Amino acid sequence: MRDISQKFSRMDSLKMNMKQINTGRNFRRKQFSNSDETIKRIAIPTNEFSGEAAVAVLLIKWLPEYREYEVFRTDDPEIYQECSFKLCFAENYNHSERYYPRKTTLAIPGYPEKVSTGGLIFHHYGERAIASRFQVKGTEDTDNFRYLMKRLYQCIIFPIDTFEELDPKKNNENRIDSDIVRLSKMLDPSDDPDPYIKQYYFASLMNLIEEQFAQRVIWITKNFIPSRVSMKRAMEERKKVYPTGEIVLVQHYVPILQCRDIIDPDESRKQSVKYIIMARPTGDAIVHVLNWRSNCKRLKYAGKSGEQLTGVLQNISGSGWVHSNGALAEWNSIPNALEYAKQVLKSQPDKQGPQ
Repeated sequence: MRDISQKFSRMDSLKMNMKQINTGRNFRRKQFSNSDETIKRIAIPTNEFSGEAAVAVLLIKWLPEYREYEVFRTDDPEIYQECSFKLCFAENYNHSERYYPRKTTLAIPGYPEKVSTGGLIFHHYGERAIASRFQVKGTEDTDNFRYLMKRLYQCIIFPIDTFEELDPKKNNENRIDSDIVRLSKMLDPSDDPDPYIKQYYFASLMNLIEEQFAQRVIWITKNFIPSRVSMKRAMEERKKVYPTGEIVLVQHYVPILQCRDIIDPDESRKQSVKYIIMARPTGDAIVHVLNWRSNCKRLKYAGKSGEQLTGVLQNISGSGWVHSNGALAEWNSIPNALEYAKQVLKSQPDKQGPQ
């Protein structure tokens, strides 16, 4: 995979953004016309300085056809109506006319009730923007790329869409914070009304957001997606491990909850997988119960370890222990963990409810 951190250096990105600064003040010095040069602009309010606007502009400019578009600051309706993109203005949302206001109430599957300007742009242009900018390996599979987009939305865009200021009169326990919103507040030159200064720091904010995208893309493609590929393979081959397919064996650690949709794609149906055995870097192995299910099959011999455990089992010579809640067991090797899981399944009839 390409070294994204080197490819997208902060300084290069800053030069790209600063090269295309324009403001209503500069613009009014020119004769207004309907030329291509005039409409190739991303209009934002003169004093706009927010995380949602920075994310929106960044995603738009990652698309090859919009890469050279200028960020244009104006409050003049006659001017911004002629620009290609109108971000954060008061008008109603209109994708065909490219009006993307903040906090629009929509019914988009997978999105909250109110969507920010950044959320709207991510919804309409995010897939192409991410694919164009990062071009990472491992996402060629449609499911993998869909997962990448889902994770990027959850960790970057969703906190912006749902952000609320701290309210001392309310219970803020369930409030979702956003790094990008906090960064925008820190960098905002609110004491200087000059739109050129605003745009200078706005470009810096965009650079920091680009770094966040790059870091998350690297992490997801290097860790989560390979884990999901391993889990898919293990699910396909589980009947080779145990004839009923109730045991899944993975030869290295994977974050199980990140693979929940692969293990349990339809939670309305009875789950055939009972246990997942996973190797650990330390050489031992873990037996996991899918305890998010109400009808999960708890492990037998809960709370036992050492000879208390091996004394009631056959063909196991190693050491192990079972958690007191019956949701997890640890053994010194994969063969012992597998043998233990098989004996538990044979000794316990399949029935509803925790065992």
